[in-house]
Amino acid sequence: MKNLTKLSALLAATLMLNGCFHDSDDNDKPEPAPEPTPEVTYLYKVTVLNLTNNQPLSPIASMIHDDKFKAWTLGAASSVPLEVLAESGDNAQLLEDALLLTSTSGDAPLMPGNSYSSELTTKSTDVMLTIVSMLVNTNDAFTGLNQHDLSGYEVGDWKTVNLSVYDSGTEANNEVADSIPGP
Repeated sequence: MKNLTKLSALLAATLMLNGCFHDSDDNDKPEPAPEPTPEVTYLYKVTVLNLTNNQPLSPIASMIHDDKFKAWTLGAASSVPLEVLAESGDNAQLLEDALLLTSTSGDAPLMPGNSYSSELTTKSTDVMLTIVSMLVNTNDAFTGLNQHDLSGYEVGDWKTVNLSVYDSGTEANNEVADSIPGP
């Protein structure tokens, strides 16, 4: 009999608790809307330091994109936008590519010993960085960083990268003054 009394008391307590969850007024009130998840923006600061000897760089183009965009491929013919940059220093066509998520450009040549910084923002961390600039005192040489993976970077991470120089292959390497836009 004692066990039956305990079971009855437990059953009554359970029923009472269940009854407390629903109030007749609760049926008239709508469920509160869930709080929206705040949209996160990721900021990348890019600094290019010109360490060349007497070689100005055309305005620096910095681009964030996914893995579908590639500014150049070693051993392959240059795209028209890269050809224009490598021969004249004009990065406008490269920066108009529909695959870019965001991009920036300097507004003047970067002289030796000087640096240029830009900030790029995106909503994703699964992105890549490309930087490109013409070596002004050449007929078709450029430098840059192509498809640098940013997905593993954490807040506060930084990396120094030495950039290589490439020949776009779009002009004969005669280095005649009338084929070089620089001084």
